[in-house]
Amino acid sequence: MKITVKKTDLFAILSKASSVTENKATMPILASVLLHVEADGLHVAAYDLEVAYSGIIEAEVEKPGKVAVSAKALGDVVRSLPEDTIILHLEKNRLVVTSGAAEFRLATSRVEDFPALPEGVAGVGIKVDGSTLAKLLGKVGYCQSTDETRYALNSTFLEGKEGNLCATATDGHRLVHSVVSCATPDFGGVLVSRKTTGLLRRVLVEGEAHVEVSENSVSVTQGSEVIVARLIDGHFPDYAAIYPKTEAKSTVDVRELSSVLGRLKVVSDTTKWTVGGGVVKFRAADADRGEVEDWMHHGNDAKDITFGMNGAYIREALSVVTGGSVDVFFPQDDLTPLVLRYPGLSEGLEDYAIVMPMRVK
Repeated sequence: MKITVKKTDLFAILSKASSVTENKATMPILASVLLHVEADGLHVAAYDLEVAYSGIIEAEVEKPGKVAVSAKALGDVVRSLPEDTIILHLEKNRLVVTSGAAEFRLATSRVEDFPALPEGVAGVGIKVDGSTLAKLLGKVGYCQSTDETRYALNSTFLEGKEGNLCATATDGHRLVHSVVSCATPDFGGVLVSRKTTGLLRRVLVEGEAHVEVSENSVSVTQGSEVIVARLIDGHFPDYAAIYPKTEAKSTVDVRELSSVLGRLKVVSDTTKWTVGGGVVKFRAADADRGEVEDWMHHGNDAKDITFGMNGAYIREALSVVTGGSVDVFFPQDDLTPLVLRYPGLSEGLEDYAIVMPMRVK
């Protein structure tokens, strides 16, 4: 094989493929990307047996062929090259990478050892703008659990409901739900892994994307890029039952609340909130750093109550809100959560975040 490609194009697609490869995998080939040169350009693929990515970039093709090479090694080489024009060719089981005066000879793996890429199975079809789907997943991504043993929580719950595409995530201490209006049929929720949602957020851009959700997998196609991922087998909590039954709401300014919590975190993210008289008083204390108090106005519908809250959880929930105000439903007792409601991605729809209170002295 021998081709000429642009550095920017090659580095961009390698960055996406590298987010799939497994450097610590028991099968060394899973740390590689498959480069397949055909008449229409350079095909790049990565597959860790759970998530598969493939895409195509333009190339001047002199000789077609295939090679498997370490994703990290090739990415590091491409990043370091001095010029935008790169020549790749295979010579005696080495991938020769040339740019300007620099020439690298990289070890390769057997193409036959690279696992066959999965094909998407027909299921529920959804057409949605790629950037909108990426934003939807991004609005709930911070709430996915990082505990690899809690499979159902280490994912995003995706479902079609009443013509809307809904995404929900929870780590057991908080929950976030986001909605976008798009042409989707109703379908029961599926669990999409944290790795898959991270890749989708990285790959998807403005323009139509086609999503196919089957019983065991999800596939997303946009242009020449295709992602096929196995769904997580598990039970997601009944988030509708978690939502507290209360109508007493207050309205607060997003920037003001974020600013207050930002000052409190200098001392501690373990914060004490006292609600009463149209005001919320905040306090944080730490044996080594001292203590801080602050306050802000809110609506007058909430009853007087004192509770503890993890300030970092609230700040993260507010970070996906683009200014303006949010409706706050304060806890009614030590066992009910705090709820933030804010505008969704589509006009007329609302997203919300639920955060459980914590005990503070």
